[in-house]
Amino acid sequence: MHKVVATAEPVVVGPLSSVTSIQPDRSLEVIRPEPLLRPSTLVYHIPGQLQGISDFSQAMLDTAVLNARNQERWIVALEHHVQRKVDQDSIDLADIRFSTVTGSTLATDVQRGRKALGALANRPGVQEVWREYGIDRQTAPLRIFDGRLEVLGSAGRWIDLSVAVSAQPDLKKRFDRLLKTAQTTGQILHSTGEVDALQMLRVMLPKADGQDVPRSAKVIRNLIGWQRHPFPASPPMGNYTGPWLALDAPLKLSPQERQTLVESFERFVGPQWLDKQ
Repeated sequence: MHKVVATAEPVVVGPLSSVTSIQPDRSLEVIRPEPLLRPSTLVYHIPGQLQGISDFSQAMLDTAVLNARNQERWIVALEHHVQRKVDQDSIDLADIRFSTVTGSTLATDVQRGRKALGALANRPGVQEVWREYGIDRQTAPLRIFDGRLEVLGSAGRWIDLSVAVSAQPDLKKRFDRLLKTAQTTGQILHSTGEVDALQMLRVMLPKADGQDVPRSAKVIRNLIGWQRHPFPASPPMGNYTGPWLALDAPLKLSPQERQTLVESFERFVGPQWLDKQ
């Protein structure tokens, strides 16, 4: 027969008041979640070497850090490109190139797509297309752009090779698979392995309308400001009425601006969530 051993209750020595007095009063504490990424984390974090968290959390943190570093490179590239530009100057985001951070999700997808693009370019049937257009395959950049296979010609203009390649069944199958690969990279792939600013914008905002793409130095500066100065922390219960819509709000919105904000909220979020009182 197994013996059941009773475990004695812990004995508290001294008056009860002396014991309870050392317990901290947490009723007045405000519990705030830690930010996902601190600046020091972005700078000094070494993937896989943060102690005290699960493997799953570690992997998520590593991914977030690398993606944030890609975003920083994107913003720096934008800032460099708009220097000494007047607000009205036209800028094509597709012409702004930068390299991604090794190991990031985007870098992995881009390199996989680059290999597939190179394999397609080296097929015998594509070699005939090069000769037909008088293109030097060894030096001419190649890209996938919005469902098209394009090569940069000697005149500095992109030449669409999609029709010529799709006319050959074997090449068309490879081309179609390549287009599926590009779905994770903003529908853009470069044979150089670089990423352009338009591509990064699409990856960050996959549902953005093409008409909303910045095309002037002024709008790109607004985009940079949006990225450099994010919204402040959400107030308790997510209620922005006070800081945004109240007549004494610190933002000092004009009546017209307040109305525009209300209309935008009703349009994109829904009127049932907004208390206009």
